[in-house]
Amino acid sequence: LALLVTDVGLQLRPVAGILAEYEGTARDADLAKLDGLKHEARLVDRAHFRYRVGMRGRVREFLGHANLLSLKRYWGYVNRIKTSYNLQVAANVRYFAGNELEVIEGQAGKNARRLMDGILVFTEYAPLGFWTDRVKFLPDAAQVLEAMDRGEARDKALLAPEDLDAELTARLKALKAGGQGAGWKAAATGMKLQQNSISMSVTAPRRGVLVVHETFMPGWRATVDGAPAELFQVNYMFRGLLLEPGKHRIEMKYRPVKVLVGLAVYGLTL
Repeated sequence: LALLVTDVGLQLRPVAGILAEYEGTARDADLAKLDGLKHEARLVDRAHFRYRVGMRGRVREFLGHANLLSLKRYWGYVNRIKTSYNLQVAANVRYFAGNELEVIEGQAGKNARRLMDGILVFTEYAPLGFWTDRVKFLPDAAQVLEAMDRGEARDKALLAPEDLDAELTARLKALKAGGQGAGWKAAATGMKLQQNSISMSVTAPRRGVLVVHETFMPGWRATVDGAPAELFQVNYMFRGLLLEPGKHRIEMKYRPVKVLVGLAVYGLTL
């Protein structure tokens, strides 16, 4: 019991610090003017608002709050996204605020405008989920990140063999791309986000991949039209699903087996 209380205290202390009232947090009210941050798009905040507005304002801030549970791929992306316009828009980021504003504005060119003091808005950015039949295999995850930094994720699903099993690799390599590729235009609709679940609808004109810009992590389960489907890692750190032609309803839920087993053992021990 003492260990449990200590652990909970250590976990909650940084959260309480973020949510406490400070001088200067009145600027967080600016978030109310940013359209779509609850579900449709993300913000990268480089010290413009302060005090982690993602948690304080309940909005989708990419940088979030650093902790020891963050995955290695997330840290790799974070270290590059701060100064990379291509990585930002490829991660469903619509707004950029704070430091390096001029750097990002220069890279974005006509695709960015000043929304208000210290905030950029991008006119084109990756949707939360989109369909594509264009896949590209690269030798490893590091080269996937490099390709994304060059802007190659705009109409493709970039894959590394280390993230796939042999059967799935063969199925993905068998995809035949048609036309110019819909890219970000073939966006998913009807998104519903909750803390441990996400759902959306998508129409696949051909066999292809649904790219969902939420972090891939063990424990997430997916269904397509109610039937179990295999999630895989795509575009370095995001989620992918192989889809057949037609309109589909996608459901994803976080159900980590190890955590559920741990809770059962904990209950039995009590």
